[in-house]
Amino acid sequence: MSLSWTHISLVVKSTLLEVQRRQDVWVLSMFMALFAVVALGARLSGDTTPATGTFMLNLGMSLAVFFAHALTVLLSVRQFPNEIEHRTVYPLLAKPLSRDSLLVGKWLACWMGGILTFLAFHLVALGVSPPAQPISGILHLQHLLVQVVSLAWAAGLGIACSLCLPRGLALGSTLICVYTGEALFRWLEDRLAIMAYVLPRFGSLNLATRLTDGVPPLGLLGMGGLLVYGSLWTLMSLALARRFWIWRSL
Repeated sequence: MSLSWTHISLVVKSTLLEVQRRQDVWVLSMFMALFAVVALGARLSGDTTPATGTFMLNLGMSLAVFFAHALTVLLSVRQFPNEIEHRTVYPLLAKPLSRDSLLVGKWLACWMGGILTFLAFHLVALGVSPPAQPISGILHLQHLLVQVVSLAWAAGLGIACSLCLPRGLALGSTLICVYTGEALFRWLEDRLAIMAYVLPRFGSLNLATRLTDGVPPLGLLGMGGLLVYGSLWTLMSLALARRFWIWRSL
């Protein structure tokens, strides 16, 4: 693998600048703003109970996870198809820029875009939700950490799918994996356990409901297991993406 961190940083900066010019972030921000208006209205009314505040907090945190993953997938599945379609990949690779550096730079940019969106929306949820029941600070930190890993996985999976499938199918397949994997796991768990446990489970990395339900923090083994699980899926997604990218003729 040939990597240049100088070239990677340039790819990250150029990709993030492109993200700023697109409307995806603003569309998602509008949806989050609607939640903020509703939550602020409930907060200012003064008629809410801690249970209502907890519900609104859970909804806001869940929306932050949902929207951040949606943006990450949208960004990741269009990076290489757009570069190839617009033929901008040729001048990029004509420079002393390796395919590996381009791949890692694109992945890092998508991951960073997802993290920034998640943190911004998460802070909105914390700021506008009515007073809720106490939550665990340790579990809150654990939720943030596993979401960072989950977004890295989503970015890698989106890029891998975009390099082996048509754009629309890649987007649909990635979104299905991200949003329905946990439900499919629950359905198959008692019917075909072997198949169930090899499915990607993004839902297992979402601790928002556990956090607002007042469940105790994860132990060291449980937390480590989630981080290793998400990291292994991320590495596997990036390895597949690299294989498809190296094999692809331009």
